[in-house]
Amino acid sequence: MAGGDVLFEWIDEGRPLVVASSAAGDEATTVRLGLSTPQKQRYGLRVGLDAINYLLTPVTLEAAASSAPDEWQPTINAVLNVAEKHGLFLSVFGSLAWSYLSGESHLRPTSDLDLLVSAPANTDTLTGIRALLDLDSLPRLDGELVLANGAGVNLREYAGQPGHILVKQHGGPQLVSLAKLMKFEGMAA
Repeated sequence: MAGGDVLFEWIDEGRPLVVASSAAGDEATTVRLGLSTPQKQRYGLRVGLDAINYLLTPVTLEAAASSAPDEWQPTINAVLNVAEKHGLFLSVFGSLAWSYLSGESHLRPTSDLDLLVSAPANTDTLTGIRALLDLDSLPRLDGELVLANGAGVNLREYAGQPGHILVKQHGGPQLVSLAKLMKFEGMAA
């Protein structure tokens, strides 16, 4: 089956696509969408916003846990406990999200637990993220902090508090000073 056939068959079955990172020069009225198959084949397309039929809410870690292997369950429980303690909201992307959404296993022995972390403005987000990353976990934790404007920053990079941090946003990634990011997000320095 040709690549385009796989993508269109997936869409015809009513399965979702993931929003992919945009690139410099992408128009504000377009979005990049992608599909990753269980065999790790990747397909993408760029469409106008008006071509999107509906948006799914993010897949919560609680919901996706049922699609995770047994050996992941202790890590998932520990992650959920840390999130509750620190007031973090967790959803997933990557292999676990694809497994949950498609009903097919996208997980491999080397798969990470890819988290999207968000928090209310009055939350000590840095302490919560550091607590997550300090967990002795199998699988390895990875992911992004979702900023108020929908942009994202890598969890490990954010936890390290570098002078400048890569922000993924529509139009492509941008290197932003940490001080500017903290001020914009209303986070404590």
